Amino acid sequence: MLRFSFGLDAVAQRIETAVRGAVTGGTRTGDIAFGQPSMGTKAMADAIIARL
Repeated sequence: MLRFSFGLDAVAQRIETAVRGAVTGGTRTGDIAFGQPSMGTKAMADAIIARL
């Protein structure tokens, strides 16, 4: 939405990079953990925010 509706490419890229870093670093909620350890949405959000 930030990229396509508001033209905020740089902001969208920062968020996408933070999410990718959190997920590839092992931070995952139950719906994307695929049997691996998972955490709640607050912890997931904290991990993403820490990467911004």
